[in-house]
Amino acid sequence: MTPPVLIGHMAVGLCAGVILVSLGEYLIHRYVMHGAVFSALLSFCPGPFQDIWLDHAVKHHRLFYRRFDHEPDPVGREIGISISWWHTAAAAVGMAPALALLAWGVSPVAAAAALCVVPIQTLAWNALHREMHQPNGGWWTRSGIYRFLEAYHRAHHDRPETNFHITLPLFDVLFGTLSPRRRSRLGEASGGARAGAAGHPRPWR
Repeated sequence: MTPPVLIGHMAVGLCAGVILVSLGEYLIHRYVMHGAVFSALLSFCPGPFQDIWLDHAVKHHRLFYRRFDHEPDPVGREIGISISWWHTAAAAVGMAPALALLAWGVSPVAAAAALCVVPIQTLAWNALHREMHQPNGGWWTRSGIYRFLEAYHRAHHDRPETNFHITLPLFDVLFGTLSPRRRSRLGEASGGARAGAAGHPRPWR
């Protein structure tokens, strides 16, 4: 495999990985973290997979973080903030059929590149979600991309049936779960996010 072909296969794999991870993020957040039925089925699984819905939909959304970016309870402020590596491994296993198809249809290099997106997304999800709820004001939080994502997630806490993405907003648009307010303001994300980050009324409510 020549270097240009290798780079091409890696690029295809990375693009496929982004799409697959975005879909996985959406499905898990919507149907497991906010889906009591699916979560009840997972309650029969080993420890790391129990109580996902309870921790996220009930504790993180209702009992704690009534103020989006502040939670005084030292235990409650950590519930639902990070994705565990157990959950990341489970997501990678769930991608196995798609990765096998990618390896067969393109190359094993493409499949490996797609798999690399999984831990990268976990690191990004954890960093973004923690900063959104426990802001430290790092330099990267001043970027338009972060402000967009922060306001996007604020809208999810206002309307938990919408905006299921943290890192890769895509399938909310395709599946019709984009916040109604957000839907009408696609061109104003950065300005609205700045207002939300400054503590003004939430922009997509």
